[in-house]
Amino acid sequence: FDLVMKLLESGGYWMQRKKKGLSILLAGTVALGALAVLPVGEIQAKAAISQQTKGSSLANTVTAATAKQAATDTTAATTNQAIATQLAAKGIDYNKLNKVQQQDIYVDVIVQMSAAPASENGTLRTDYSSTAEIQQETNKVIAAQASVKAAVEQVTQQTAGESYGYVVNGFSTKVRVVDIPKLKQIAGVKTVTLAKVYYPTDAKANSMANVQAVWSNYKYKGEGTVVSVIDSGIDPTHKDMRLSDDKDVKLTKSDVEKFTDTAKHGRYFNSKVPYGFNYADNNDTITDDTVDEQHGMHVAGIIGANGTGDDPAKSVVGVAPEAQLLAMKVFTNSDTSA
Repeated sequence: FDLVMKLLESGGYWMQRKKKGLSILLAGTVALGALAVLPVGEIQAKAAISQQTKGSSLANTVTAATAKQAATDTTAATTNQAIATQLAAKGIDYNKLNKVQQQDIYVDVIVQMSAAPASENGTLRTDYSSTAEIQQETNKVIAAQASVKAAVEQVTQQTAGESYGYVVNGFSTKVRVVDIPKLKQIAGVKTVTLAKVYYPTDAKANSMANVQAVWSNYKYKGEGTVVSVIDSGIDPTHKDMRLSDDKDVKLTKSDVEKFTDTAKHGRYFNSKVPYGFNYADNNDTITDDTVDEQHGMHVAGIIGANGTGDDPAKSVVGVAPEAQLLAMKVFTNSDTSA
């Protein structure tokens, strides 16, 4: 306990005294955190483009005489399979359509621009740019897509869908299969990629990590353990932030109050989150003030959520559900950087 308290006290002193140093220390975290605010679709778009363009590299493994035909056959097979998979998710059997229907049917594609996205065009310091700066440069990239979007819409007779500008410079749209080659000929277009279909995975990751085996074999779920969550904050009032039994906790209310009386910062919240402090804003507000953040809550849930019931949509159980969590908030509620 004394060691935990010393770490808390020294950490609080250091963070209040050297906020600039904290920002430098967390530069890598800021860069990763910036990705978290981007639409998931942009990350998926990048993955789809990368995966489908890899097929063309197969031509390098065959002789020069057959390279062109091999590349053509591979691309055609990959395209047909991607179309079939996408349509199957919509309840359409592509293979049962006649040739005319196969060419006339609309599919979802990602149109990638020739110009680089914001993360690669030199306008950002990706190791230290704030969320606001990233969004500003991303918006500039998206605005520059206007003329290409207009040309694409002339071909597709469809309004362009989601726009991307940070990881990928491009946008989604619907297009008839027969018109895909026309999109590829538009000036400023680099690639036209069929949108990949994603399926939800099992919401219960604890089984993958054999967590249940530890719970069962060792009869241990984190009791008597304290985990410090140095992140964007925790909501101590969340229904899954609870302990099943708070009789034998590592940090009691009395323990924490003795520390806070001396340290002059932080306070006791409850048995699950016995201590918390907002080191970025120098106050006791440890909960993120917008729904756009919540990364710390996400991490806290993975570590120690203790929900009840079997429906993962209504409750969450973390790896160590009986552990206590320290809410060490190091990201401010007043702006977009640490």
